[in-house]
Amino acid sequence: MEQLQPEKIELEIPTEFADMCAEIGLEPMHVLHGFIADLCHLRASPFVTNGSDERMMAEQYFSRTYGESFDCPY
Repeated sequence: MEQLQPEKIELEIPTEFADMCAEIGLEPMHVLHGFIADLCHLRASPFVTNGSDERMMAEQYFSRTYGESFDCPY
């Protein structure tokens, strides 16, 4: 599988999210990378999926929130 270069973006996050991450000892970027990896079924660092259940739940969240159902091509 060809590894794509990630796009860099600048993102403001709420203090509440930063605090949640700090409470469990994780950087917000790590948490967001994990969700993106689960949603897109990625396996290349820094985007490493957290498991099949997490992938399914990320897809369900995305579908419910944005009204789109899709089959991940990966």
